[in-house]
Parts: sequence; C-alpha cells; structure tokens
Amino acid sequence: MNRSTSSATKSARSSASAKAAAKANAEDATVVSPKFPMPDLAGLLGKLKLPGIDVEGLIESRRKDVEALIAANQQAYKGFEAVTRRQGEMLVEAMKGIGGSAKETLAAEGAGARASLVATQAKEAFGQALSNMKEIAELSAKSQKEVVQTLNQRLRESIAEAGERLAPKRR
Repeated sequence: MNRSTSSATKSARSSASAKAAAKANAEDATVVSPKFPMPDLAGLLGKLKLPGIDVEGLIESRRKDVEALIAANQQAYKGFEAVTRRQGEMLVEAMKGIGGSAKETLAAEGAGARASLVATQAKEAFGQALSNMKEIAELSAKSQKEVVQTLNQRLRESIAEAGERLAPKRR
C-alpha cells in the first residue's frame, strides 16, 4: 500500500469516527428551535440541583441573548445589502455619466472648448463622488446604529434580569 492510499484510508476512518461522534452528540441534544439544535441545557443543569439558582431563568436569559445576537446579525446583513445595492446603483449611474460625458466632449468644437468641458465634467464628477461617499457613510452609520441599539436593549434587559435574580426574595 502506498502512502497516499494509507493516508486516504486513515482520513476516511477519522471522518467516519467524527460523523459517528457527531451523530451521538446530536442524539443527546434536544431541538430547542427548528433552526438551531441545542443540547437540553435546562435538563442538564436541572440534574445538578443547584440550590437557590433559577436554572430555567438562566436558560431563558441566554436564549434571549442568542435571539438578540441573531437579530443584530440580520440587521447588519440588511445594512450591508443596502450599502452594496446602492454602490451598484452608483456605479451604473457613473458609467452612464461617463458615456454621456464622452459623447459631449467629442461633440465639442476645438481643443479649448474640449479642455474646458473636461474640466467642468471632472469638477462635477468629483462633487458626485463626494456626495456618494457621504451617502454610503450615512447608510453604514444607520445600519451600525440599529445593531448597537438592539444589543444595548438586550444588555439593559439582561442587567435587569440579573438584578431580579440577585434581589433577596421576600416571603
């Protein structure tokens, strides 16, 4: 048996054992959400019987944390999509502008008229580029602000939940 066959066989065996381990772990897990299979942490921690600790509350709080992170990621992705979509639109507009400018420049009579026209077009293009940069920066800032607000809201809720759990219970 040559080296490549030997390493392929070893790789196949390790891959098979990794798949078997993953399957065993998946069987131990309880699906909390159809999108995100997670182990039954409440059941595992409940078996520990930790006195004075609200295991269900801790699990629920972490679930809300994960939901907030998912929402923040979705907002960030939507912001990224908006920026890239607008950049594509700007590129199309710029290409149309270049075509129109070229036709206009070629139609101009005399070198002096062409030079003046090119200078005017360059000035307009520069102004448009600055305007586009500002618009992209504003789109990005808006998206980032939404993400930070989502995470800050969950942080405030989490702090309040922790305070409620740590407050002495009145009888």
